[in-house]
Amino acid sequence: LDARGRHRCRGRGLAFSRSRGVRIHGTKGSGVGHLDELMRLGCPDRRLDRFDAEIDALTGIDGAIAGLRVDELVRLRRAKPQLKRVARDLAGYGLPDTLGHGDLHLGNVAKRDGKYLFFDWGQGCVSHPFIDAWSFVQESDMESMPEEAYLAPWAEYESIERLREALALAEPLCRLPATMDQYNFCRNLRPEPEEFPESLARGLRTILQWADRL
Repeated sequence: LDARGRHRCRGRGLAFSRSRGVRIHGTKGSGVGHLDELMRLGCPDRRLDRFDAEIDALTGIDGAIAGLRVDELVRLRRAKPQLKRVARDLAGYGLPDTLGHGDLHLGNVAKRDGKYLFFDWGQGCVSHPFIDAWSFVQESDMESMPEEAYLAPWAEYESIERLREALALAEPLCRLPATMDQYNFCRNLRPEPEEFPESLARGLRTILQWADRL
């Protein structure tokens, strides 16, 4: 970690993503067709039709747990209809759910024998394939999304124009699953690790920033 507590390898995110975007999504796409088995084995269901309940929980969060100012809480609660609308709109595209990592950043990627290994699947879930995309971009401090590499494996499901539309819709939603996990940690772990409330507040503020633009 650097002085700001970030992974030192984050600055390499753009080069990594451009060269390995197809491989990342070849891995994620392999979950398509195995969703029932994954969920039978206990993989959490984070499909878009479950987002309503998570949006309700996060926008109704208690201020003492959230670590937000009063004005931020008010804005967050007002954002509920817009966030739900975006989730419904994204679900209208013909993209299959797949296995999502849930915490995808360069600190959870290693290179071994010339191949990339994705590890730490503790927050893995069944989810929309574009949710991890924006999480990876944000967590890796990348300036932009390498759309061509990321969208190519999904071209059999939608036109490139509609894929770009879906990718844009996914951006405001990308922090919801990880932030919901932090919320559950804060509610259920006693004593809670010191970093969890800070991570929860940071996730909520990121959601709020995107909601303000909707």
